[in-house]
Amino acid sequence: MHEVRADEVATVYGALARAFEDDPVTAFLFPEGSSRIDRLLAFYRVTTPWLTEQGRFFTDTGLRGGAIWQAPRPARVGTAWTLLRLLRTGLVLRGRARAGLVLGQAIESMRVRQPHWYLGILGTQPEDQGRGIGSELIEPILEVCDRTREIAYLESSKAVNIPFYERHGFEVMGEVEVPRGPVLWPMVRQPQRGRA
Repeated sequence: MHEVRADEVATVYGALARAFEDDPVTAFLFPEGSSRIDRLLAFYRVTTPWLTEQGRFFTDTGLRGGAIWQAPRPARVGTAWTLLRLLRTGLVLRGRARAGLVLGQAIESMRVRQPHWYLGILGTQPEDQGRGIGSELIEPILEVCDRTREIAYLESSKAVNIPFYERHGFEVMGEVEVPRGPVLWPMVRQPQRGRA
């Protein structure tokens, strides 16, 4: 496991796109299945840099998955930078820009307010799921959280993934239904004693 290098980004995005091809959030944003992978790749290229520039991006040695964490207290960005990011995101979403806005508002409304490490994306390509790669990818930041006594936060878009996160100390905070969209489960993890 290591932080993603510049020459590995495209390969890891490919693994993540395959991991999220059947995800309810992905289907909500990109209902046309035949172009979903290509549009997901474009979406990652536009949206993930603002997480990775202010956080950490991990992959495994085989580049089979990735974990993108946004650090607590991200740096403030200017209005021009924010507008440019929104414009680029809208261009990728095309006719689903309104759905993206609704989703973004729902996610922001449930997010915890105290400083936290935010697990924005965790995925492993389908043929390698269930082999412990996801656990390996999130462990470095969970160790940081335990050492620095900070919380971690995520939204699960699949009920089937909740037990995985619970094994790592996350707890479900509730259930949020995106208008005309998927159900999301916000989850928070308090720092664990005895692991620091």
